Amino acid sequence: MSDEIIVFNREGAEQYKKIAREVARRMQNETPHRARWQQKGGGKSCGDIRFQVLVADTVTRTALCVITARPYGCSVDDIPGTVLDGQAVEVCDPGGCFFNEPNPPLVGREGWAKYMMPVRGASWCQGDTPYPMQPEWEVYSLCCAVDSCFM
Repeated sequence: MSDEIIVFNREGAEQYKKIAREVARRMQNETPHRARWQQKGGGKSCGDIRFQVLVADTVTRTALCVITARPYGCSVDDIPGTVLDGQAVEVCDPGGCFFNEPNPPLVGREGWAKYMMPVRGASWCQGDTPYPMQPEWEVYSLCCAVDSCFM
């Protein structure tokens, strides 16, 4: 295979099909049939969750949240940093964009968080924690309050 430009006409389409067949053939020879189209390496990723807020603290920008969904194939034991027998996590809002309301409107709201490693000195949630920094669940999306969504 060369690094030439493929023009999408009849000849280019044939060239594209030829390249695609060659790539598929090589993958088939290198990997077993069942794993042929899976990415190699890494393993399962259990660093995203959907949650529901139980209680929030706007001063510390954290909330105790029940896990309402986790990636397919991830058991309770695969989710890092859990509490309450793997059913909940403490979620951090380092930017102060989501947990910036009084507690009552936050309780019961759904959101999404990712397990992240903050850069040294960049985590509001860990404050004066001595180094090394620890990974934390960081909220990246939060549903609006029900009474605000439908007005």
